[in-house]
Amino acid sequence: MQITIISEDQVSSTLLARNLQAVGHWVSIHPLDQALPASILESPGIEDTNLWVLDLDWYSDSRVKTHAILGKWCRGQSQPAVLLVDDSWDAKHIRAFAAEATMTKPFSMANFLQVISRLAGPKQDKPI
Repeated sequence: MQITIISEDQVSSTLLARNLQAVGHWVSIHPLDQALPASILESPGIEDTNLWVLDLDWYSDSRVKTHAILGKWCRGQSQPAVLLVDDSWDAKHIRAFAAEATMTKPFSMANFLQVISRLAGPKQDKPI
C-alpha cells in the first residue's frame, strides 16, 4: 500500500514512515507548504496514494486559512485519511477534515499501526 504523509512535523513523520515501512508499506513524506497548501496536488507520485496521513502541528490561529484549505482538500479525497493532531485542536477544527480516523499525539506506535492496518485492508503488491 502506498501511504502519503502530509507533514507539518518532519521529526514525527520520519518516525511514522520508518514504522510503516517496517511493516511493508511504501511511504512518501510531503512537507506542507503554509503559503501554498494545495501544492500537494502537484507532487509527483500523489496519484498512487492509497491512504493519506496528515501529521499536523499544534493548532494556531495563524494557520487557520491553511488548515481550511487542507480540510476542504481532504474531504474531497476518495482515499481514506488519518489525522494526527495534538490536544491544542478542538473538535470543530478536527471535524472539518472528515478523516476516517483521528489520533491525538502522543499515541503509541502500536495503536497507530492498528489504525493503518484497519484502513489499509489487505496488503497489495505495489503497482508497476
